[in-house]
Amino acid sequence: MAAAAELSLLEKSLGLSKGNKYSAQGERQDLNSYLEDKVYLTGYNFTLADILLYYGLHRFIVDLTVQEKEKYLNVSRWFCHIQHYPGIRQHLSSVVFIKNRLYTNSH
Repeated sequence: MAAAAELSLLEKSLGLSKGNKYSAQGERQDLNSYLEDKVYLTGYNFTLADILLYYGLHRFIVDLTVQEKEKYLNVSRWFCHIQHYPGIRQHLSSVVFIKNRLYTNSH
């Protein structure tokens, strides 16, 4: 799983990794928490990091069930936002999200 290793490296660079080996589920949960108050990986600016992580995660996100997408709500929100940037998705399939769950205003 090269993408999982890349995600782990990215999380370590962002200071999200606790220095031990995470399962893919644990990595997504850390990223999910990290993205809770952010639009992009760096906060409010779209960067190359967003593009690279999008490509690294696509093969995992495309296989998630609706329930798993809802479990990782912030990752799903971020991913859906990034995939709609012009020219980003290119040859990759679009991942469908249920917008009424991902974009609720209730907190």
